[in-house]
Amino acid sequence: MFSSGRFASMTKVRDEASIHVLRCKEESDCEDDQQRESLFEKKCMWVEVDVACKVGSVSRKPCFTSPLHRRFAWQWWFLGLRGDTRWLELWLQKLRRGEPEAWFSLEADDDETWTIRAVTVRMHRYEWNMGKPQTDESRTVGGYGLIDRADGLWWSRSSGRELMTVQMATKWQRRTSKLLGWWGALVSWLARGQHPGHKAAVLSVLAELRSDGLVWLDSARTISMTRIPLLQSLLRQEL
Repeated sequence: MFSSGRFASMTKVRDEASIHVLRCKEESDCEDDQQRESLFEKKCMWVEVDVACKVGSVSRKPCFTSPLHRRFAWQWWFLGLRGDTRWLELWLQKLRRGEPEAWFSLEADDDETWTIRAVTVRMHRYEWNMGKPQTDESRTVGGYGLIDRADGLWWSRSSGRELMTVQMATKWQRRTSKLLGWWGALVSWLARGQHPGHKAAVLSVLAELRSDGLVWLDSARTISMTRIPLLQSLLRQEL
């Protein structure tokens, strides 16, 4: 079997980057600008976000991507090999300017608009979690707590070191995809025997998707009941 370089054997440990955004919630009704800003800062928190098919959150299942080639996710792998980081700087600057194409590369699981004050990229040593209980440790980054070392459903990662951080004040209008949710549930179901406790997580996802499907069907039924008579009357007028 052909093998070359770094692909000559399977690796069980790898250096990977995690991505956290500093999300702030605007819920203050104060009239004083200084007091409003103070309350606004108290509602900030670091939230980990993921790039599609890239190792990141420790309880997020590995991605089955064949035959597609995820070029952006593949680019991140070279950071652990001390590769060029100029592309990462450019990407973070695009996030800072609020360019939708850059933010679209991050996965979303809701349709909310987030206020982002910073994005930080940290390097960790990742390995497969072979039965360790789920734990995590936080550290303070920029005055806010960030989950750093962690053991999850799939991965265990070491404490990280900061690679790059960019301050910003921008909005991230998130968009989730039901189609990707269904695909993720299917892949999880096929891999349900690979990890203890994973079946419960799969059933939870399937229950949520079933609920979303029922809501969609009710909405479609309501629309059809109101639009079909209108369409029939228009057709009669044309005839």
